[in-house]
Formats: sequence, C-alpha cells, structure tokens
Amino acid sequence: PPSFTSSDPTGAGAVASSLQERVLKLFDSFVRVVPGVDGGPGRQGVDFEAMKRSREFAEYVVETGRLRPASIRAEIAKMHGTAKMALFINLYNSLLLHGSVAVPPGPSDPDARGPFFSGESGVRYDIGGFELSLDDIEHGILRSSPEGDKRSFPDDDSRRAYVVEKALFDPRIHFALNCGARSCPPIKLYSADNLQQGLQAAAQAFCESEVQVNASSRTITLSRIFLWYGKDFAPTTWTLLEKLAGYAGEGSATREGLESVLAEGSEGWGEEGGGGWKVEFAPYDWSQNSI
Repeated sequence: PPSFTSSDPTGAGAVASSLQERVLKLFDSFVRVVPGVDGGPGRQGVDFEAMKRSREFAEYVVETGRLRPASIRAEIAKMHGTAKMALFINLYNSLLLHGSVAVPPGPSDPDARGPFFSGESGVRYDIGGFELSLDDIEHGILRSSPEGDKRSFPDDDSRRAYVVEKALFDPRIHFALNCGARSCPPIKLYSADNLQQGLQAAAQAFCESEVQVNASSRTITLSRIFLWYGKDFAPTTWTLLEKLAGYAGEGSATREGLESVLAEGSEGWGEEGGGGWKVEFAPYDWSQNSI
C-alpha cells in the first residue's frame, strides 16, 4: 500500500467512511440470488469468492493502509464520543467483511469463530499503530471495556485512548454491528451527524424482526443477542422488555405485544419470565450469508 504521512488531509473518520462506502458497494456488486429448494422462495447471498478476486476488493485492501499513520491515533484520541462510536462501528463492519473474504471460513465455523473475532487468525487492522481485532473494537472500545470482561482493555493499556467513555456507551451498537452471519443486523454507513437517528432506526428494525410475543402460548422469543448482552440494555428481564418496547415502532405488533405483557405488572418476574409468561431465546444462525 502507498505511504500516507501525517500531512495527508484525510482524517480517520473520512477514511473509515470511505472504507464503509466501499464495503456497501462490494456487497451491491457481488450479491446474487440463491434459488430456493424445491421451488421455494430464494434468498440473497454474497459471492465472496468472486469478491476476493475482484479489482474492487484489491482497491479496498490498499485503502486500509490509510488507517496506519500515527496522526490517526492522535485524531481518534481527541474525538467526541459520538464521532468515535460512528468511526469504530464503520471500522468493525469493514474489518468483518475484509476478514470474511480473506480468512475463510470466518465466524460460520464454530472452531474458527473465537480466533476470527479475537484476531488470532490474523483478522486485525492497524489503526494509528494499534493492532485491533474485532473483539478489541466491540468490547474494548465500543462497549467501553466493561469490568469483568476478559476482552476489555486493562487500565494501563495505551489503547484506552480509543475507548468510548462509559457515560456515553449506547447498547444500540449491538444493532449496528454485523458479525457476518444471517442472524446479524444489516450493514449501514454511520457518521457523527446521523448516529442517533441511525441507531434508533436499527434498533426499531431489529426489535420488530427479532422480538416475538405469542399471547396464546404466553411466550416471548428474543434474539440471542439479548441473552449475551442483555445487561448492556437493562439490569433485569422485565426492564429489558420495557427498553425493547420503547425501541419498537408505535403501532407495531412487537410494541403492542410487549405493552400487553407489561400492562400485567412485574410481580413474580425473574430472569426467565413471570406472571405465566416465559422468555426464550431463538437459535442464532451463524451460517455465512454467502452463495
């Protein structure tokens, strides 16, 4: 890749946005329709093999070299939380695609999943001189290095200059990060200006798709994201449901279903449900969205 010095006028946010725009164009260029089985409905998938051989992907790889200069580190350290969140959401999603193409089979293989996200497989970006994995970006930076999580940065770690302040942590990042699986949220481009609106739209779309209330069986089915990260949103299952009802759109089946549950009151509720209601978590589809 070409050498970019601190005199390069393009800052970290612009580089991340450029990478993310290229990611979206790569998806558009290599999406294919996969025929359904026995005449059933088809689905869209990405031709990762063709993408890997393409000129567009080669240009994308060169573009990632613009993340390396020391000037990028200084710029990120001075960023406000909103700009920093948008930056690292974009970089996470860009790195996820890059890693899925360059280091197959990616997270779809259970044995490869841990090394893929931890960076042991080589899926890392040099960002201002720091080698950062997907786990580093998600847990160390965007989740503000929560206490007790082994993926958090230690207090004396110089990478803490990149961490989003705890007071600014927003759990809706979980609706913006794409993990390369079919159960993951879709990829979008975020900026400091559109972050709040974008996160709210992502939260609404995800909850209306992944939260189901079945009144006849008195069962609430949630995405497994809420099993893994529910405490990021709320301290109890009941308060989590309150939060999710607020995310869902006015008049949506999800919101009306949750509001009917909440109207019965919280007495007797625990982690697995209450008041005759049971909370379940849907299986997570880790299969790659490929052809």
